[in-house]
Parts: sequence; structure tokens; C-alpha cells
Amino acid sequence: QIEDALSGIKGQTTRSHTFTVLKGFFNWCLAREYCRSNPLQNLKKPKMPTSRERYLDDEELAEIWRACDQLGKYGAIVRLLMLTGQRKNQIARLQTKWIKKGGVTYPAEVMKNNREHWCPLGRGAEYVLRVVMPVGDYYFSPVTAVGRPFSNWSKSKAELNRLIQLDPWTLHDLRRTWATNAPRLDIPPHITSRILSHVSDEHPMARVYNRYAYRQEMTDAMGKMTDHILSSIVGDTT
Repeated sequence: QIEDALSGIKGQTTRSHTFTVLKGFFNWCLAREYCRSNPLQNLKKPKMPTSRERYLDDEELAEIWRACDQLGKYGAIVRLLMLTGQRKNQIARLQTKWIKKGGVTYPAEVMKNNREHWCPLGRGAEYVLRVVMPVGDYYFSPVTAVGRPFSNWSKSKAELNRLIQLDPWTLHDLRRTWATNAPRLDIPPHITSRILSHVSDEHPMARVYNRYAYRQEMTDAMGKMTDHILSSIVGDTT
């Protein structure tokens, strides 16, 4: 009965915590002779997800998306992370002059690998940016610190967590989720690597000799991911 109940609990972290609480409860009962044994004694504790394994399913993404309505520019940042799979510091530094013809070109100095990076936006990301009021050239620069990237991460994430009921997660999990969903949408691994700027994933010979930019393929892939998020997660079929 306990195994059946645990298997019905959504989320690895919640299942693991529930197991721990139940085992402690039955130990308390056993000490007071309310039961003859602890029924969890020989059960294996459900596995806790590691920080590098966590990704979000469609229901979790939908819950986060809805909560972003109440979070202003931070909500827009989270939605862009979900839609594009980019790193949070790239989005935090986003400037209007970097965006041209449906894509954004990140200069090398804002990239983890110190290489210029072009990424398509997709209609979802374009809509999110359209309703954001830039401060100077920066989309997410604080009004009190024009010209500096968004930095209020901890307080904003805590506010988002208060609005939702999910197992612990991080903003980086949205990037992992993008990469995890890509095969479901028949997005080739080398295109995913290009969009996420995972140059190290490419074969060394390709990094040296392959100068083809794959821009159309990346744009098509971003369109697939955008359609999946807007239709399956957000429920927008327009």
C-alpha cells in the first residue's frame, strides 16, 4: 500500500521526502508500541534527482509560465529562458542593438566560451520582448542602474517559488529542459548544440573546418520548440 501511494506522488524529490517522513512516523509508532514493525524498513528510499539531472515536464513549464504573469521583467526573463534555452546571463545582458532579422547576436564577451553566438528568437520570444520596456539599450537593466544587467536573481526566484508548487528547480534546468525536449521534436543534436552554443559538443574537425552557419536549420528548430511551448504548454494555438 505504501509503495502504491509513493508511486502516485508526482516528483522524485516529493516522493523521497514523503518516504523519509513516513519512516520516521512509523519509528515513532514502533517506540510506543502502536505497531509491531516499521513497514518501510525493507523498502528502498526513492531516488533524489541530482542537480544535473533535473528537467521540467510540460505541466511544470506551464505552471511556471502562468506565474510569470505576476513577475514583470523577471517573468519575461524566465519565459525567454524557457523558449530559447539560452543562459541566464545572456538574457540578463540583452540589448536592443543585438537583435536583427529575427535573431540575436551575442558578443563574445557575454558568452561563457568567449565566442560570438547567433541565436534565432522565434515568435514567442519576439512577443515577450515586444512587451518589455527597454531601459536605454538594455531590455532588463534596472531603472536605478541603467547600463547594468539584471541582477536581482535570488529575491525574484524566491517570489516565483512562492507562486508555484514544484520540486526544487533552478533556472539552468530550463536550459536542460530545452535540450531534453529537442529530440522529441526531431531537432538534430548538432542543431541543438549550435542553438545552445555548446561548441564543445561538435567533432574537433567540424569545429575547425565546417564554416556553415546552419542559420535556417536553427531557425526551423526554434520554430518547432516555440510551437511546442505555445501550444502544448501555454495552450496558445494562434
